[in-house]
Amino acid sequence: MDLARQTGQLFMLGIAGSEPEPLRPLIEELQPGGIILFGHNIIALDQVRQLTGGLQEYAAAAGLPPLLISIDQEGGRVARLGQELCRQYPDNWELGAAFSRDGDLSPVRTQARQTAALLLGLGVNMNLAPVLDVVTVAGNAVIGNRSYGNAPALAASLGVAYIQTLQAAGVIATAKHFPGHGPTPVDSHTGLPVVELEDFELRGIHLAPFAAAIEAGVDAIMPAHIIYTAWDEWPTTLSAVLLTTLLRDELGFSGAVVSDDLNMHAISRQYPYPASMVQAVRAGVDILLVCNGLEIQREAWRTIRESIEAGHLSELAVDRALERIGKLKAKYLLASKES
Repeated sequence: MDLARQTGQLFMLGIAGSEPEPLRPLIEELQPGGIILFGHNIIALDQVRQLTGGLQEYAAAAGLPPLLISIDQEGGRVARLGQELCRQYPDNWELGAAFSRDGDLSPVRTQARQTAALLLGLGVNMNLAPVLDVVTVAGNAVIGNRSYGNAPALAASLGVAYIQTLQAAGVIATAKHFPGHGPTPVDSHTGLPVVELEDFELRGIHLAPFAAAIEAGVDAIMPAHIIYTAWDEWPTTLSAVLLTTLLRDELGFSGAVVSDDLNMHAISRQYPYPASMVQAVRAGVDILLVCNGLEIQREAWRTIRESIEAGHLSELAVDRALERIGKLKAKYLLASKES
């Protein structure tokens, strides 16, 4: 794989519009490893199928591996495929409350199974869900009812059921936002949260659902744009302490780390852009999510490529990221094409 293609495979890009043809130049130029869909890309189910099918055709014509095509289809208030297009599910908090009453995991498994069938039928192979954050502070509006609740065992039980069912049905699950967005009311879309809890509190409450997800075989994890002062001065997305030492070495995660959007203000307004992209890969991010702006995406792509060429970004870090991306695609995309 040449340098341009290596660079592109590290990126998951947001796109403009709802038709595939205008996006052919983006696929050919930036050669991305993945695409993320938002509401502005979605008009109708047939249109989504045509969009994802066209993007995959352009990738194949350019000699690229199949694209990871992702979406946020959590249920509740975060569902890019809205009620006019498909069945909607309760928010996670409601599911957690029901499970606390009756101990029945079947609603979570049903949601995961039906969501997987819907997404696969639309050509979407990766869901940026479930949310495993344990909400422990009042006013946490950014997570709120996206969480299964305020108890780590509850989030772990429901999250594991969702992950295992979704992945068994052929869609990649993404546990988020490691190691937990629950203990802060600050929205990382607009600012940089700082959590000052002690190590034992973070491990006993917020880290526990992610440890359970890793044990259950989750294939992708999304880190939070949050500083945890007990562990590092860098936000998780840019922290080798959290993404390599804690997540990989200690917890044993071997799957793909997918950043949250690197245009979010917690990163873009606090750290030099696009140099933050290089730091993210150094820290242990495999897939760089850049959701908005073609020129921003081009600048990020050029910076990563130039950093590899100049030796500022080690070949080992890039090779490891590409290997994990390749394994993810082999398991979910290439295997399904061959069967």
